[in-house]
Parts: sequence; structure tokens; C-alpha cells
Amino acid sequence: MTSSTLAQINNDGGKKSVNTDGEVVIQSAIIGGALALVCIVGIIVLVCLARQWRRKLRIQKKRGTEAPGDSEANDANIQNTTYQNANINNGFVDPDIDADTDVARLSGDSTTYVNSLTSIYYNVGAQLPGVSLNNYAEYVQEMQEDHSRYADEFDELRNRPAYTHVEGQKKHNKLKNRFLTTFPYDHSRVILNRLPCEPDSDYINANYIDSVDSTKAYIATQGPNRHTIGDIWRMVWQEKIESIVMLANLVEDGKVKCECYWPTVLPVTYNHFTVSRISKTEMAMYTIRTLILTNTELSETRQVTQYHFTGWPDHGVPDTLELVAFLARVLRDNPRKTDAVPLLVHCSAGVGRTGTFIGLHALYTFGCDKKRVDVAEFVRKMRDNRMLMVQNVEQYRLLHIALLEAFNYTESSIKKSDFTKRYNDCINEQTSFITKEFQLLQSNKPAYSDQHFTAAKAPENHGKNRSEEILAVDKFRPYLNTYVEGTTDYVNATIVPSCKAQGRYIVTQAPLPATVVDFWRLIYDHDCYTIVVLNSPDQELEASGVWWPSMGDSVSYGSLTITTTSVKEVGKEITEKTYDIKKKGFGEARAVKSLHMGDWTSGQYKPASIETLLELVDLMEAWKRKCLCHTVAVQCTDGALCSGVFCAVSLALDGLRLEQEVDIYHTLRRLHVRRPEFIRNEDQYRFIYDVIAEYIESRGIYGNT
Repeated sequence: MTSSTLAQINNDGGKKSVNTDGEVVIQSAIIGGALALVCIVGIIVLVCLARQWRRKLRIQKKRGTEAPGDSEANDANIQNTTYQNANINNGFVDPDIDADTDVARLSGDSTTYVNSLTSIYYNVGAQLPGVSLNNYAEYVQEMQEDHSRYADEFDELRNRPAYTHVEGQKKHNKLKNRFLTTFPYDHSRVILNRLPCEPDSDYINANYIDSVDSTKAYIATQGPNRHTIGDIWRMVWQEKIESIVMLANLVEDGKVKCECYWPTVLPVTYNHFTVSRISKTEMAMYTIRTLILTNTELSETRQVTQYHFTGWPDHGVPDTLELVAFLARVLRDNPRKTDAVPLLVHCSAGVGRTGTFIGLHALYTFGCDKKRVDVAEFVRKMRDNRMLMVQNVEQYRLLHIALLEAFNYTESSIKKSDFTKRYNDCINEQTSFITKEFQLLQSNKPAYSDQHFTAAKAPENHGKNRSEEILAVDKFRPYLNTYVEGTTDYVNATIVPSCKAQGRYIVTQAPLPATVVDFWRLIYDHDCYTIVVLNSPDQELEASGVWWPSMGDSVSYGSLTITTTSVKEVGKEITEKTYDIKKKGFGEARAVKSLHMGDWTSGQYKPASIETLLELVDLMEAWKRKCLCHTVAVQCTDGALCSGVFCAVSLALDGLRLEQEVDIYHTLRRLHVRRPEFIRNEDQYRFIYDVIAEYIESRGIYGNT
């Protein structure tokens, strides 16, 4: 090419080239650019395909498929499986519909919908691939060590076909949907019997969900809105529902999540159905309501039980042990039957929490029978019947870990009427059930690392802990709010939920000289009107950290002023002190009582007298009822040795009064999640049984319940 030709290319801006003969040719620049673009696009496509193929291959290898012959599991091996940090309540999850879920794809006009039912109801009762229960603990441990595996599997679940959902999008049904993008699939929706003269009254946002080995074992639905309360009771009657599982609170994070569709006091009527409440049992994490549903047209009545899990936080996932304990209660009251009616399950949208619970319930019951589970496959199956079941990766992870907890769950509750005989029988046993329980308790104790104690180990909190071995776990510590110059929001204390819906314990160490101010901030900020002090006075300890003023004296810490107004003996070994605590500019003073036990020497595993301990519990309960405040601060020297015993006894007695049964093992499981240093040895564990036995014996089998 000549220099004149090059000049002409430049002058023409690269559009065309004219050779010396005047022939027009396509510019080499455009050709080269186009070829380069094609190559780049091709490479990107190949890379994406390769990555997708590798990811699928990795998931298949990691999930594995085992021969049916390997499915026989040894129950003892399952029961003795040990694991650490099963509690995973540490992730944020939008409790409604995530913005980045595939619901946007489902509601788009370009979606390809599937109508064929052959891809939905498939091989019911067939042997599914999956993981043997013998290997399930190892499988979950591997998943925990590589969190990308949860994400990879969950991404695969997103790639499900979108089934038609025309009915939910019809104009006359829009007000019956709680969310604008969550609809029931047409092929599996629950179709209500139409009301007279109302042709559009057959719709409710609900779907039948298959179990692993049976059809229509569950109904997944949204929490009723004000337009659909009557519809849910029509569905309950039509489907002969006996039990309802509710997984949302009425209001969360300031938003209404579900209308109250049951009566609180007086009966309520919806169309030709009247609903009455005959009983309610409120526990810390769930409430059970027994309802009577009357069809006034037929003059027939049925009993319906609602299991309302209240322990699911506004954001994130619940405590694994609490969710499994709730599952155990539902299963105990509703044993599996071959001809069972559907279990009705709902949250707010009826997809995320609902899918998680149904997955847990279905896979646990199937796993107990067939000794193997396939979590991913069952979630796929649920999503073929209702969109977005198990809504996000945190719920998917929770499902795996909750299953492990469920397979290790030990039924340890003892009816009050059976307790004395069971307790007396174990005295003559060479290896008692109490010993076995304690050994299992030790093997399942959580192990926390330094990353769980960031506040306790922060430089500004150095010197605020009596022992570096007993620290406040970040997740469960109470935060201090009242400002006092030179302080932080940290105190070495942990929050322990009560068995009751209201109330909790805040367990703390005896204050050091530098933390007396923090102790009183704790009492005020967390509305503690009752303080239980377990260790008898120690002169050396008192000289280094006296936290109560003398009779008639006052002490001030910033805006807080504490005055001792009364000191008296209320029992042989119990002293009661009363304080007025006032915060400047915040109304009247509060009356706070401390109950001091005199026969439990610091460092001793148990008190000198069971009678004194029970008297202390009685005094605490009496003051709680009088002051109408159920938060109790429990204090011993190190915040663990004696406090663990007291809390275990008090919680076990709560269960005894509420449900006429005792479950000491799971009481300690819950306590260990909050502070693993509670209950140091079998002697302490056995002492809790001794106290409960004495309580039943001294109060009579039906006494004080």
C-alpha cells in the first residue's frame, strides 16, 4: 500500500479505502474489530458454560449418591453424633421477599411457563438419592467449612421452571394477595368451594405441598390479610385441618406481617364460621392455642390447634435448638398417620419460613424412616408446587443444620406424675439416665472462638472480667445505654430466656470495683426489678467490690442515684434489700429488690440446703408477680458456677408449672448456648434433679402448679 493510500484512509476517517485503481474495499479496521468482538463474546460464552458445568459437577460430587444398601443407619451412632456451633443466627435475611430472588423472573412477561403436571407429581414413594444419616453429620460439617457449597446448591435451586399462576393475578383476586409478586401456582393451588352468588370466591393464596413420600401432606399459605381471614377458616374446614403452624409474629420490624385471625378473648364470626378459644399456653419461643371452629350452617364443631412459633427474629434465622424443640412439640402432638389430613403452615408470604419448616418436618420424618435425606432434591420438589419455598441461602443453610439437630434430638422430658419413680429408680442403677444425659450434654456443648467475644476482649474493656475463661458472647450480651463518662456499653453478662413468654434472666458476675457503675447501669437499662445474689458475703470480695449502699445511704453514678431503703431477713439464710433507683430527668424512682442467699459459699458447686434454694425461688417469683416485671438479674462470683444451677432449677420449675413435665437436659442445652461454663460436673447436674425431686415431694404432686 502506497503512502497516498494511507493518507486517504486517514482523511476518510476510517470509513473506506480507495486503492490507486479506485476500487472500494471494506476497511480492515472494521473487519478486525468485528472479528475481535466475535472472539471475545465466544470466549465469554465458553467460560460461562465451563464454569456452570464445573459448578454442577462439583455439587454432584459433593452431594453424592449412595447405594440403597448404605442407608441402614445405627440409631446409636446418630444419637451420639457431635458437632459444634450449630446455632447459626448470624445472618441478615429480609423477612418478606428478597429483591434479588427469582420472584422478579416469575412475574415478568417473558417467562416461559410450564403446565405439565408430569414434571411435578413424580415417583411418590421412590427411593431418593441423598445422604445416609450415618454420614449426615460429616456432610454438614463439610458444608459448614465451605459456605460456597450452600450458595452453589441454592443457585441451582433458582433455576426451576416457572409454573403458571394466572388465578392469583386476576383483578378480582389481587386484594387477596399479601404481596404483589407472590402467587400460588395454578396446578397445585387450593381451590375453595364457592360461596353462593360469589363466582370468584374459590381463590386463596395457598398450595398443596407433597411430602417426600406422600401427596398433599401440607398446605403452604400466606398469613391472612384483612380481606382473607374468613377464607382461611373456610379452607381449614374444607380441608379438615386439625393443626396450624404459624411462623411469623403479627408485627415485625414495625410492619404488619399477619392479621390476627383467631379470637383473643370472645368468639369471633366470619361468614358462617364461629371461632372460639378454649386454652392458650405461652412459652418463651412459642404459643399453643386450642380453638373450636363451629360451622353454624351445619351445626358442627371441630377442634383446631395452632402452634405459633414466636422465636423467629425480625431479621435472620432463629436459634436452631429452639426451632427443633418447636418441631418436636408439633410432632409429639401430631404423630404421623397414613391417612393424615394436611398440616397447614404459614408465615407472612408463605414461602421462606414456611418452606424451611415444611422441609424440616418432611425430611426429618422421612429420614427417621428411611435413614437418608436429600435436602436439595426436596426443596426442588417444594418449589415445583409453590414459588420460592425456602427463600434464601441462609434459610437453606438453617434447614441443613436444623435437620442435624433434629436427628440428634433426645426426648428427655418426664411427666410430673412419673418423675419421682424415675428419679428413685436411677439411684439403684449402675449407670443412670442422669449420667448418660450429662455425658451427652458435654459432647454437644458449643465451643466459641475469640471472634465471638469481640467486646469482652476489646482493649477498652480490659479488666472488666473476673475470669478470662468466662466471657460474654457478643450475640447474647446485654448492651448498656445510660451514659456515664469513662464507661462503655459492655458488662460481663449474658441474657437467658425464660420458659415463659414474658421474662428473662440476665446472668452476671459479682461486680469489680471498676464495674459497680456498669452493674447499676445494667439493672436500670434492662428493667431489672429483681436481683438474685447467690453467694454468701465474702469479706475479701466485699472490700473489693461492694455494690449496694448501706441502709439509708445513697450513691450516684452519672445520672443514676441508688438509695437503700430497707434491709431485712426474710428467711433463715436469705436477706432482702430494697433500693430506690432514679435516673435524673426520667420520672419517679423504681423499687428494686435484691435477695441474698447466705448458705452458698463462693466456689462451692451447690448450696448447703435445697430448702433454702427453693425458698429463694419462691421469694423471687412472689416479687416478680407483685412488681409486674419479669426480668431477673442473677449474680454469683464468676457469673457461671452457681448461677447455672439456679437458672436451671428455676427454668425447670417453670416448665413443671406450665406443662406438668420436666426437661432438665434440654434446659441445660439452652443454657449452654448462652454460656458453656454453666454446670461444671455431673454432681451439679444431678443436684438439679435432687432439687426438682424435693420440690415435687414437699409441695405434693399437684401442689403449687
